[in-house]
Amino acid sequence: VYQPGEKRKKKKKDPLAPKRPLSAFFHYCKEERPKLKAVNPSLSVGEIAKELGDRWNRTAP
Repeated sequence: VYQPGEKRKKKKKDPLAPKRPLSAFFHYCKEERPKLKAVNPSLSVGEIAKELGDRWNRTAP
């Protein structure tokens, strides 16, 4: 129940808990980033991320 003026308590994260697995997109980026960088060495980090996102969206599911 929401009560105005009352702060929510944040759950403490277990430092020993295993990390969440990488998503399919992150696996794709990990594999494709070096290829894209080799073809276009002048691209910035942001431009590479934008291009990888565009390529990911164009791929068939």
